[in-house]
Amino acid sequence: MNTDFRIEVGFFRHPKTRRLIAALGLPAAWSLPQLWEFAAVNKPSGELSGMTHADIAAASWYDGDPEVFVAELLRLRWLDKSRRGLEIHDWAEHQPFVVDAPRRREQARRAAGAKWDSAADGAKKRHERLKEARSKGRHTDAEWGVLLAICGMKCLRCGVTNARLVKDHVQPIYQGGSDSIDNLQPLCASCNASKGPENKDLRPKGWAERLSLLMSAPAGVNASIQQAPTPTPAFQPSSLPERTPLPPVTPSDPPSLPSPLPSGGDQTRKEAGGWNRAGAYREPKGARPKLTPEQSARMEQYRTKRAELEQRIRAEHPEMGDGELLTLVTAELKRQGITA
Repeated sequence: MNTDFRIEVGFFRHPKTRRLIAALGLPAAWSLPQLWEFAAVNKPSGELSGMTHADIAAASWYDGDPEVFVAELLRLRWLDKSRRGLEIHDWAEHQPFVVDAPRRREQARRAAGAKWDSAADGAKKRHERLKEARSKGRHTDAEWGVLLAICGMKCLRCGVTNARLVKDHVQPIYQGGSDSIDNLQPLCASCNASKGPENKDLRPKGWAERLSLLMSAPAGVNASIQQAPTPTPAFQPSSLPERTPLPPVTPSDPPSLPSPLPSGGDQTRKEAGGWNRAGAYREPKGARPKLTPEQSARMEQYRTKRAELEQRIRAEHPEMGDGELLTLVTAELKRQGITA
């Protein structure tokens, strides 16, 4: 069914329109677009065969005399007579998109049929072809998740990001394509349905190398598949260090009270420590132990190596997002045993 039709810019200034208004009034001019809308949906060929004058007036939303209305349209050549009845004047010339709609629908139907029914194996069902494609190659959910991240979680054909993405086979499976990750790309359902027999690869340049890098990360660490957290070991009372018992409190020993807030503002209290207004104890400035030389050296090595890896990967893959970069750097540092 057609969803639109054309009205030329000069319609209301056209001499024929002005003559129609002079003969039947302004409502008659507004009735013509109503008639064209009806024809676009119900009579795309422009032929009004089988319609009486009353039917034409009703389709045009004209409230006057149908006979006078149709007679005036014929006189001004808005309608023509043919062997099959009345037809809209020069409809195919002014509305080629509407007239061609049935042929386009049939072409789309045949293209959809050709997608799954080729001449060689027209009797095969889709699941049979998919089974044959999987025998040539398969993919995992992890590979598909990483490919989605590399492609930006969007349809590679129209760029939409808020639609359901489906697995499109670059080489259609009815043309012998496999179901491996090398033959998949994300498209929205609409683009996948209208793709037809084309086999254009829309994936970004270097996607295969980036996929290999992410999939080679230890324990499947990547932007889409988070590594499972290390389980917390069971509690063992014997693993706790022995504590020195506290001396008993005698009545002669006054209870120790928290130190009062020193005067001098927040900075003074931060340096001196003590209890703050929220009731939490703050350690005095410098109370935390300093790092040992070995810890400082290990921290410096971690920062240096991390910066080198970030610079190298960014130079090799400038299109990589921050999430992928962080994943690769973290995985490589872990593989080399470098920790902070």
